[in-house]
Amino acid sequence: MKSGPMKAGYWLIHHLARALIRLIFGLKIEGLDNVPRSGSLIIAANHQSFLDPPLIGGTAPREIHFMAKASLFKKPVLGPLIKYLNSIPVTRSGQDLTSLRVALETLETGGAILIFPEGTRSRTELFLKATGGIGLLVRQSEAPVVPVFIQGTRGALQRIFKHRGISVYYGQPLYTANFEEQFGSGSQAYRAFGEFILGKIGELKHESHH
Repeated sequence: MKSGPMKAGYWLIHHLARALIRLIFGLKIEGLDNVPRSGSLIIAANHQSFLDPPLIGGTAPREIHFMAKASLFKKPVLGPLIKYLNSIPVTRSGQDLTSLRVALETLETGGAILIFPEGTRSRTELFLKATGGIGLLVRQSEAPVVPVFIQGTRGALQRIFKHRGISVYYGQPLYTANFEEQFGSGSQAYRAFGEFILGKIGELKHESHH
């Protein structure tokens, strides 16, 4: 299984991202002990901002692979950087079988992948409807899923040094070996699983407010 220390460059950027977010915005982290340090893993978070991927990359206690828009890989500086940081290119026109295959191979070799079940950023505090991508990956890989609630990143980039209070809450891992018994099969089952995970993220949101 893929485990052990982060590669040197990733380790450096991991700590730099955490330090910068803490300095600029303020940062609260809870539940890191819930994240398995080795073995296949899916981290599933709500999505409000471009800050969300570096927030997870900077706080998760292990090296993460990221699903990123294919167009970002063509940008100077950013493209090579996200490639180095284990990003997997995703095209949104139709079903991207290549990115799915790479994601499954990553999980099969004991890697960890970050997924946003909503598929895109929400413009409000409300969650969007889940896509079926996470359900498909879980059904094929049987990887455990750690739900994560991110709070405070929406609009933070427009209020640099004025916005205080970004928080990230890591929940208990969910094990899914009996996927079909719980959710059935096919595309509807995959979306149902996505909604189930969003429900778990919603529970973290509720707990964070108490």
